[in-house]
Amino acid sequence: MEDNTREARVTLGTKTYLLRTALKPEQFDEIVEFSRKLFASLDPKVDQERRLVLGWMYMAYKLKQIEGKLDLLLSKYYSAGDGAPEKSERKEGAE
Repeated sequence: MEDNTREARVTLGTKTYLLRTALKPEQFDEIVEFSRKLFASLDPKVDQERRLVLGWMYMAYKLKQIEGKLDLLLSKYYSAGDGAPEKSERKEGAE
């Protein structure tokens, strides 16, 4: 299997992190920009690590909200008679 990953740098606050990613540069840049905006919205008086954890928790919270909305939409969509696939039957990353 071919390794399509590349190294990319991202700076959040005062630190730069070297990451490996398989994302296209445009996708990676979009996520970095979102992360920078989120990081900048957090109290700058709080230390770097706490801000990263708070940002991570915020994104996890938003992801759970989106998951709930998606489940609701799927149940409405499939309520016409077709059965929605159970979470265990969905592809990985589609939960």
